[in-house]
Amino acid sequence: NSQKKTHAERGCGARHAEIAGATEEQSRRHGRWNAQGTENNYLISLPRQSIWVINRLPAAGGQFWLPRASVTPSEDLQVKIFPLVDQVLSRVESGYTEGSEELSSSTYPKTICGQGFLLLLKKLRVIFCKIRFS
Repeated sequence: NSQKKTHAERGCGARHAEIAGATEEQSRRHGRWNAQGTENNYLISLPRQSIWVINRLPAAGGQFWLPRASVTPSEDLQVKIFPLVDQVLSRVESGYTEGSEELSSSTYPKTICGQGFLLLLKKLRVIFCKIRFS
């Protein structure tokens, strides 16, 4: 409805301020909102600090570092996940149209969405390897 559209930016601004570290009081004074309206309509009601502590992160917040982020799995391991992605991607990029014994489709139209999807699968290979073997 129109009221949600009208207040979307106000809520977004209040949430960004909260995430950046502004207190609820500061957000309320900046937007000239009363306490109940700010809490009910604009701020995130999830207890962020307790979520951090449950997930073994410091309660103070800040920048978080995951050890697996610095490790890149070997290419041999990555290829085992979605093994035909590289082959299909090269065919989609070239607009391959001849038949193939390995793949059921004989045509690979050159489309941006097809290329984007296959590139996404290549990125997901790395993520899946990191999650599985960390």
